[in-house]
Amino acid sequence: MSKELRELQGKKADALVEARKITTIAASEGRDLTEEETKGYDAISVKIKTLSAAIDREIDMISAEAQGAAVAKVVGHETPAATNTFGSGEKQNDPKGGFQSFGVFAAAVRVAGQAGGAFDRRLAPEASMGSTYSSGGVGADGGFLIPPEFSTELFRLSLDGDALLPLTRNADINSNVMSYPYSEATPWGATGVKAYWEGEGDEMTKTKLSAKRLDMRLHRLGALVPVTQELLDDTQALSSYLIEEMSSAIRWKVNDAILSGTGAGMPTGCLASSAAMTVPKESAQPTMTLVLNNVTRMIATLPPGSKRTAIWILNNDVLPYLHTISTPSNAPPAFVQTAATGALIPNAPDGLLLGMPVIASQHANTFSSVGDVNLIDLKYYRTTTKSGGISTATSMHLYFDQNAVAFRATFRMDGKSIISAPIVPNKGSNNMSPFVLLGAR
Repeated sequence: MSKELRELQGKKADALVEARKITTIAASEGRDLTEEETKGYDAISVKIKTLSAAIDREIDMISAEAQGAAVAKVVGHETPAATNTFGSGEKQNDPKGGFQSFGVFAAAVRVAGQAGGAFDRRLAPEASMGSTYSSGGVGADGGFLIPPEFSTELFRLSLDGDALLPLTRNADINSNVMSYPYSEATPWGATGVKAYWEGEGDEMTKTKLSAKRLDMRLHRLGALVPVTQELLDDTQALSSYLIEEMSSAIRWKVNDAILSGTGAGMPTGCLASSAAMTVPKESAQPTMTLVLNNVTRMIATLPPGSKRTAIWILNNDVLPYLHTISTPSNAPPAFVQTAATGALIPNAPDGLLLGMPVIASQHANTFSSVGDVNLIDLKYYRTTTKSGGISTATSMHLYFDQNAVAFRATFRMDGKSIISAPIVPNKGSNNMSPFVLLGAR
């Protein structure tokens, strides 16, 4: 990127700061702009428009100068004309920003950051945005927004495999705060909507909706990854390696928060919520064991309907002990790892325990400690995510002295149980919960 372009973008950023100061002061005092402030604001607006036009001209000049061998080096097999042309509008509407792959985009960013390096015109839409601070998403600070399709690919990969987020009651929102009405009333409880048998001509019995409010405030989860010059030189390796690694890191943290989040700067996990219940071990049960009554009592703790949607989440070290669970001679085995054909069971690659899918996870505690075996129904867990999924950007100056480019991914979400306490049954003395932990043994 040329010195002239950096200076112009810096001046525009400074002008934006001055304009914002004027409007912020008036807004804080609850008034409109004074005549003097209006004149100052109008003058700055003219300056911003002039700088924007100068920036566009400079970008066009850089683009024209970059055509030829230097540009061909940036994009590999693509032609120079395809690299730097936005006039038709076709590249502007491309969700990949005109780049064949994420690796090609990254290579263009790397070259643009080098002294005398060619500036790829496809980076221009993001490069023209100003900022008052160093941001990975702002061209004025040496950063570029990653084209939306690559961000979508990162989000899709983050939901692959053992992702728990798709199993929750999820909603995408555009704001950072959302409130949901909910009710913990049961048909047999003392509050909430009730139904009554009525005699002919009788006045109907009125009931009142018992509604509460679940407030959700999005928390930010971020991954910042410096990528070395060597990896940047291999666009194919970068496309497959970086996106998968960032997706894996985000998926791990989201899963951990859904299960065990503390609620401090992150979601409140279902197993850490006040609605969770722990089923104690059997009387005189030896340590380091797992017996049939452990898991059947956990199933008995689930609320009605959850048996169709609940899943087991247990530590990998528990898997060998599932085979030791004995059942009556005339009953099928409690744990089935593969189908009759020997193939993995669809949607249950780790097997079925009493008919419900098993997920082996390092998020569960070590074997024989509380929470090594968990039975959860995530339909009782509400998640809210920022519309658009994962936001991605890159900066070529953050690790300039280490000859590396930084890639950033941020994901905003919150999660909470939709019930605040175990469910009191209509008949019986044992409460129920969609989030059940097995006690220490």
